[in-house]
Amino acid sequence: MNNWTFDKLYRSTLRFKQWRRNYSHNKKMGISKIIPYVGTKSVLFQLWALGHTQKVTHKINLLFNNVEILTELPENKTLFDYFKITNGTDTYYIRKIDPRKCPLSARCTCADFFYSFALWNYNAGCLFGPKPRPYRRKTTTYPPRNPNHIPGICKHIYNSYIFLRVSGYTTEQGMYS
Repeated sequence: MNNWTFDKLYRSTLRFKQWRRNYSHNKKMGISKIIPYVGTKSVLFQLWALGHTQKVTHKINLLFNNVEILTELPENKTLFDYFKITNGTDTYYIRKIDPRKCPLSARCTCADFFYSFALWNYNAGCLFGPKPRPYRRKTTTYPPRNPNHIPGICKHIYNSYIFLRVSGYTTEQGMYS
């Protein structure tokens, strides 16, 4: 069972490199799709972010587990604690994501995530999707990218979580500190 939450992955990333505390923010990003998986109590956020250094659109997948998903909002509950989505003809009320309690599996299409974290996140059980192909360095002039094999997140995953947070999909509001 994956016990890596966003909070734990973020703190692991800070162990990897302290400067990653000051990520630049993506100016253009959005949600492509929100997919609830009622049977597994999971919700998948598919997001996109326009890259700064590479002028490409990165695709980000954030799968949160142990999420309460209801088909009807009980009388004693309000939309303050839930968000409402429609998937096809079905309507769901999903409890807002708690970054300290909901296990997270994440993936980004950027090179930084692939070279620094993808394999180590897979080994830790917090990578969304299949095992990445092993990276073989073509030159020996550079040191290894992640020699301590620390799981972590790239700036696009960080910024995607901030986007979800500011948009009201999490239990916290505002920027992450």
